[in-house]
Amino acid sequence: MQQLGTPLLKDSLLRSFENGLEGQFLESRSRYSSKAASMSANSRGGLIVEADEAQLALRPLFGKGLALKPTIGDHPDFLHLRGTDDVCYCAITTLFMDIESSTRLSLLFPLEEVRRIKNAFIQTAIQIVRCFDGHVHRIMGDAVMAYFGGPMVKPEDAAINGVNCAATLQVFAEQIVGPKLSTMGFNHEFGIRIGLDHGPEKAVLWSSYGYPGVEEVTATSFFVDVAAKLQHAASRNRSMVGGSLVDTLDFPESLVAIKRVKRDGSPVEIPFVQPNHTDQHGTAINYRQWRLSTYEYLKCTPLSSTKLIESGSIPALRVFAEVYDEDRVERQGSYFAASRIVPKNRWIKFTVAIPYLPQLPYTIRCSAKNHGTEAWNKNPVDGDAHSRDYEIRTQEQHERFSHWEKTKYRGLHYLTIEVRTSHGVQFRTTFGVYVE
Repeated sequence: MQQLGTPLLKDSLLRSFENGLEGQFLESRSRYSSKAASMSANSRGGLIVEADEAQLALRPLFGKGLALKPTIGDHPDFLHLRGTDDVCYCAITTLFMDIESSTRLSLLFPLEEVRRIKNAFIQTAIQIVRCFDGHVHRIMGDAVMAYFGGPMVKPEDAAINGVNCAATLQVFAEQIVGPKLSTMGFNHEFGIRIGLDHGPEKAVLWSSYGYPGVEEVTATSFFVDVAAKLQHAASRNRSMVGGSLVDTLDFPESLVAIKRVKRDGSPVEIPFVQPNHTDQHGTAINYRQWRLSTYEYLKCTPLSSTKLIESGSIPALRVFAEVYDEDRVERQGSYFAASRIVPKNRWIKFTVAIPYLPQLPYTIRCSAKNHGTEAWNKNPVDGDAHSRDYEIRTQEQHERFSHWEKTKYRGLHYLTIEVRTSHGVQFRTTFGVYVE
């Protein structure tokens, strides 16, 4: 279900940040600290979840279920490697995020104030990572490193969670943190930079580093390292993604852009990660980097119906989606917009909840737009795009409306649903579906 309106989301993220500013989770500053003093680390994590609203507001939007306790350190799926020489291979999506120009902040404002702002942001960032089933691996001053995925997670789902997390972090920084700091008289533009990439199974080695008792379980991979370089390449409040992640999802080119900088007054494209390393033969690897078009992407996610992003003058609809088997008999669960991968040859049943009964008759138009190599190889003209109009003449048709689509092609695809009356388009929602 794509939640309509959800004004509480913006309020919840703001309260999460304000709790951090007020030191709600720090020693001697709140009821939380007095309760937490006698608790185990695991129990304290549960108490933070109860007190912080970010997960409670975000996870239901993406069909994620109950909130997860905040954790940090070794990835829980690889703890068996700790203190050993054992290794294993497993795909992973890596996110690096840092607060842009934070070093300069320490020169402009009192250190206590800088620390208060940075820590409040990082606290909510941890919650947002957990919203998308991510695991915080390290906090490095003003930076956060997080993993998405594991042995029991489909690589595509790890990449999807990483993209959704990066987009949400960017919106949080721009739409919540920046305006809040302005009201506090903070006259320095706040921003973050994000780098994100996906490493396939054969290219990510998990092992323990250090001495027994002084060790860390982490991943060795070009794709983990390059996520940090992508973060450095990002400009303020922008996310850079690597070529492997784009290929893993067959991500639409319309949702990414080539990085451009100005040199001698003219724009110059930088399509590859810098420095452009060479292989063992001295050949440049030309590893692609892309700037995520965050707000365009979010139009096909559950955040499109919240107050965090502009949705235009046409109100959104509630859209419900259910996955069925190839015979349209066995229901295989609900689907939330752009939240996870769906296998091919499944049927998705879409229904809508219109806030009121429009004047009869009216029309519901369902327009499917496919992306990705497979769709465009099948139909080079329009990627097998299609639409269908349903004329609604009775209240029974209004109440029983449904539309079916089959998952045919790999990639991220859109279904746009419009309610049209004699006065024009009254409602519109674009619903994203990732196909395996």
